[in-house]
Amino acid sequence: MPSFAKLPASYPIKAACRTLLEQMGWPDGPKCPLCGSYDHLRLEAASCRPGLIKCRDCSRQYSVTTHTLVHSTNLRLSTWIEAMYLSLARSAASLGCDER
Repeated sequence: MPSFAKLPASYPIKAACRTLLEQMGWPDGPKCPLCGSYDHLRLEAASCRPGLIKCRDCSRQYSVTTHTLVHSTNLRLSTWIEAMYLSLARSAASLGCDER
């Protein structure tokens, strides 16, 4: 994970933030939060919002933020990522871990 000073520059746009969240939340690829299926289709039409995925098993639509604190928020994903980083850094510091 990059240092906090480099974090905003590393993830300045929504697509990069979404990619980071997908890599952290779905290490084995997108998983439907409703039925648990890994069989999916990325919806990339102009009429679809970025990051929208459709489950091929239950036909429900979801994204990496579905059923999370980040879902339906007005804050940018980069703001959430910075907050998560600060929270983890504070927890690590309280445990005596240093940032490398």
